[in-house]
Amino acid sequence: MTPLLENRLNKIRVEELLKPQKLLPRFYKKCKIKILVVIDHSIGFGGFGGFSLSEIFRIMSTNPAPYVDFEITKANRLDSDSNADLDGFRFDDHDLNQFSQIWMIAVEASTNALSDSELEAVSKFMDNGGGVFANGDHAALGNAICAKVPRVRSMRRWYYPDAGPNGEPIAPGSGADRIYTLTDDPNTPDIEQSQSDHVPQKIKVKYYSSSLGLFKKIKYPHPLLCSPKGIINIMPDHQHEGLVEVPSDLSQTWTFNGYSSKEYPSKSGHQEVPEVIARGTNFDDNTDFGMIATYNGHNVGVGRVVVDSTWHHWFDINLMGFKAAEDSVKLAIMNGMSPSAEDMLTMDNYELIKDYFRNIAVWLATPALQSCIRRRGVLFPFRDVDIRIILQQSGKINKSIFSKIQLGTIALDALQRTAPQCQVLQWVCWLVKDFRLREYLDPFPPFDPRKPKPLPDPIPFIELNQSTMAIMGGVLIDIFESYNIEDDMSDKEIDSSKFDKLLTTSAQKTIEQFVDEIGSSLQKIKSLPIK
Repeated sequence: MTPLLENRLNKIRVEELLKPQKLLPRFYKKCKIKILVVIDHSIGFGGFGGFSLSEIFRIMSTNPAPYVDFEITKANRLDSDSNADLDGFRFDDHDLNQFSQIWMIAVEASTNALSDSELEAVSKFMDNGGGVFANGDHAALGNAICAKVPRVRSMRRWYYPDAGPNGEPIAPGSGADRIYTLTDDPNTPDIEQSQSDHVPQKIKVKYYSSSLGLFKKIKYPHPLLCSPKGIINIMPDHQHEGLVEVPSDLSQTWTFNGYSSKEYPSKSGHQEVPEVIARGTNFDDNTDFGMIATYNGHNVGVGRVVVDSTWHHWFDINLMGFKAAEDSVKLAIMNGMSPSAEDMLTMDNYELIKDYFRNIAVWLATPALQSCIRRRGVLFPFRDVDIRIILQQSGKINKSIFSKIQLGTIALDALQRTAPQCQVLQWVCWLVKDFRLREYLDPFPPFDPRKPKPLPDPIPFIELNQSTMAIMGGVLIDIFESYNIEDDMSDKEIDSSKFDKLLTTSAQKTIEQFVDEIGSSLQKIKSLPIK
């Protein structure tokens, strides 16, 4: 290494420690996800406390991920809300296509229900790839906005005390038929049954597997429940939650104002089916219930959907105990003191919960935005000092499969400090989308429980997770050799299709190289003397 290069890299190391943002070149302009948040009550956009969403908006505005920002437009169906960007909101009065997704955080059971013209607008938005998140609470709360929206209507229960007009099942109530999840703090027996404390409920996460070798299977939660800090297996609690489920009838078509929408369409012989990805426990009778459900409409050319059992996972009243502990930790550190172990644990729990909210926004993003996020994710490791040292040292870059694995290992480590492992894995799976290797790596294939697909037979003695590291390392080398990484590489400046082609071609080359190396290694083993 030349003295000039060594001095430059030493300067980079100092800047990374003191001013990490200074190292982010212009191509790290974040992708922007535009979210329309629609409510139908008077205090949702107010100051901190109660049934306000103020803490959610703070969480979304302080996203640590280096590849995406969230832009929120607040819309209230009520008139005269000074805290809303849009009041007196109607879905058919606005161009919904300016948003990537709609969040329906609905309270009203019957007042101010969506008109057929509004349902037409929302259905078109969803069928064109727009994402939707929806929640309510117990009984019929949230029915007015959500009960007729395709997919949303059947993935969650919205009717009470009677079944819906099309036989929709009855939702849990607030009496003997309630779903009770309050979890008390054993250290404060004098404070019972508080949804505002710092103690979360435990949830049961659905796991997905990939086959990486003869002796190794790796399990992942759904991307919504995957955090850089671990599995998101907790939620705020409440004394009467709602219920999500997989609908029994997947054949419905709904027509609004002359526009017909197939609720669960098929594409190339595949009908994507909703799934419950997390379950809670009703402490009244110790039974499980559906808490979070998803629908990956991208697999059939429509938008994705997420439904949640209750907005009490979201309102300030249920988050204030976590926020108080977080504030206590920050105050202690500012004053040169050591935070309490309990506050530190609560803050760690809160980081998981916050990642759930942000993951929803990322997962619901349109396919075009998913591509933008993937490109930013692939470029992000270039800010890592070790990667720059390897790539910028004088002489020819070592392109052996072992060097690619080393480089890819560093890159994946850098990425997974800020991006969930499940997110990074999805990026790698896209790189190998046209190869059989994806069958082994991808734990999230198109979902239809009526046609279960077993994991492919493992390849003996081969650790396929090394292939993901090699692919990432190879991609970084090819980007470095094809572009000046100090230039503006935003989607506005580069040919995105050409860049994506470079990524997939690079992945193909590395896969072929990986297979050749395995074959060569096996030949060496065969040549060993046998006694």
